[in-house]
This record gives sequence, C-alpha cells and structure tokens, in this order.
Amino acid sequence: KHEIEVRRTAHYYHEKAQKTPKGIVIVFHGYAQLAEKFITEFKSLTNEGYDVYAPEALSKFYNRDRKPVASWMTSHEREDEIKDYNNYLNDLYAVIKERDNDVPIHVIGFSQGVSTLLRWYEQTPLMAQSIHLIAGSIPEELIVSGSKKLKSCYYYHGTVDKLVTKKQITRYLDQLDKICAEHIFVEFIGRHEIPAKLLEYFIA
Repeated sequence: KHEIEVRRTAHYYHEKAQKTPKGIVIVFHGYAQLAEKFITEFKSLTNEGYDVYAPEALSKFYNRDRKPVASWMTSHEREDEIKDYNNYLNDLYAVIKERDNDVPIHVIGFSQGVSTLLRWYEQTPLMAQSIHLIAGSIPEELIVSGSKKLKSCYYYHGTVDKLVTKKQITRYLDQLDKICAEHIFVEFIGRHEIPAKLLEYFIA
C-alpha cells in the first residue's frame, strides 16, 4: 500500500450580506447533501447583515434518487479524509479572512457537519463568536485528547428527529461536557432539520 497527495478542486458557496456586514457565518452541511441547496436554509441571515459561506464536502456519490450528493468522510482511510478536508477548510478560511478580517465569525454544523466542524475548529486559530451544533455526533478523538478549546456552544435537537434518538443526544451532551466549558441545549419542535430557534439567534 502506498499513497500520494493529489490536487483537488473544491467548491463552496457564498451569499453576501444585504446590508452593512456585521458578521460571517460558515455553515457545514450534513451527510448526502450539497452546499448549493444547504446554503438556502440561511438566506434570512443575509438580510440581517451576515455573509454566509457553505463549503461542500469533497466526496460525491449518488443517492437513492440517483442525484449527486456529498459526504465529508467515511471510516475507510478516515485519517487521510480528515486531513484532506481540514486542509481544504483551512484554505477556505484563509480566503474568508483575506476578504474581511474585521467582523466576528460564527459557525454552524448540521448532522455529519457537526463532527466535521469540531475536528476542523480544533486545529485552527479561529475563536468563533458563536458555535451552533445540530443533531450530530462528537468526535471521539477530541474527547480522548481532552481539548477545551470550546468555551461555549449551542446544541440543538428536534423532538421528532427520527435519525438521532434522545438516547444518542444524552450521550452526545455528556461527551460535549468533556470538550466544551459551557454548552446550552436547545430542544425544538421539529425533525432532523435547521431549527428556526437557531436563525433567531442572529436576528437583532
């Protein structure tokens, strides 16, 4: 078995603030989604003065409807996949900072995007203004390392989420205690989706 590093073309989407910018929001989509559609969930934030960036995962495949979707990683060659998407997200972060270095940055992870966000955030100099995690798992390696870079964060879960059970959420919150100094659990009436309560956080 051998390996070589290759060049890849990654894609991200950007929706500009519709008024004087007061912040940047980076959103991480879930498994079997595409950033182009995912970013539309946050259109209301641009009306509030936020630039929204949505990176798209590098691995593509067809879903059951034969439509192309993306995944951040699988268990196969997982360390390389994590390294690759961290390098990609670091490059995107550099682009964002070059465009606007003076406004606060917020980050949002949904489903598989939660673990992606947390792994990336751990190894960046970024100290986000706020961190929002929606119905996703906590990376085991961060728990083992005992990282406490997260000062505070919000964790959201829908009451009728059929993909993530309440038992799983209890475990995730216990794990979050080990890597986050303070977290706020927000339960909302809804499915495996972006909650209105999260979007309300950004409304002045």
